[in-house]
Amino acid sequence: MSDGATLRIVDEPDDDPGGAIPAPVPPGDPEAWYAPDVRAQYEAAPGVVATVRERDGRRFGYDVREPPLSPADERALDRVRDRFSAVRHRRPLTRVG
Repeated sequence: MSDGATLRIVDEPDDDPGGAIPAPVPPGDPEAWYAPDVRAQYEAAPGVVATVRERDGRRFGYDVREPPLSPADERALDRVRDRFSAVRHRRPLTRVG
């Protein structure tokens, strides 16, 4: 038996009068205490998770969590950013203006 911290999942509130945290449930479940504003969550690409959250009543927010880059990928991204850092950002010219 371990002397370290343990996690005990409680199905009924009466099972643990000390106030244990309930078992996790899917975000769409009305009992989802940890993410009540999450409306959808999916893997857009391997390792990339997109989450749609309800914001301010009728509006929605879209968040993306990407996997961390390796040190080599970080250096390559820095080189790309340096290469294009001198580019002036302006609107493209169109017939309308």
